Amino acid sequence: VVSESETNDAHTPLPDTTLSPRSKGESPRISMQKRMFANLRPPDSSLENLLTVLTDENTSHLRRVNACGAIKTLTLNKKNVIQLARTRGVISSITSVLCRVDASEEERTRCINALMHLCVPEENWRLVYLFPQTAEALARNMADRYPQIRYAACLALSFLAKKNRKEVVKNTIL
Repeated sequence: VVSESETNDAHTPLPDTTLSPRSKGESPRISMQKRMFANLRPPDSSLENLLTVLTDENTSHLRRVNACGAIKTLTLNKKNVIQLARTRGVISSITSVLCRVDASEEERTRCINALMHLCVPEENWRLVYLFPQTAEALARNMADRYPQIRYAACLALSFLAKKNRKEVVKNTIL
């Protein structure tokens, strides 16, 4: 899904969000979110189709589960993780599945693992955190009845909250 031409700017940092002016009365978080969303790159057609399947409630359960698995598989490739986080629709689609009450265990397991993988690189921490549904998705899944989902949600939050996380990445339980 990640093209050769995009690999050159994979580690391009997000624009500095601390010095940019914001609208009067606008919170710093909202201002940063607006700038972040403006800088997201569009997905290619195959990824866009995958994201559509992921979020379309009229799609069959098996097709949605497969789409969640495909997103998870894409996030396993370290070369893709930074670019996927900076692609419009990826994080919002994952978090929308995680916030959906009727999402199956399989969908939630695959999506929380994908979100956890997106939280690993330091370059993604602010980006993932600033998405509107990230906090809700993590909170809902930290309270899930399935231990694997709870564990992955807690691990994703630990990546976003702590400075020293290199040792945790080597965990092979998931």
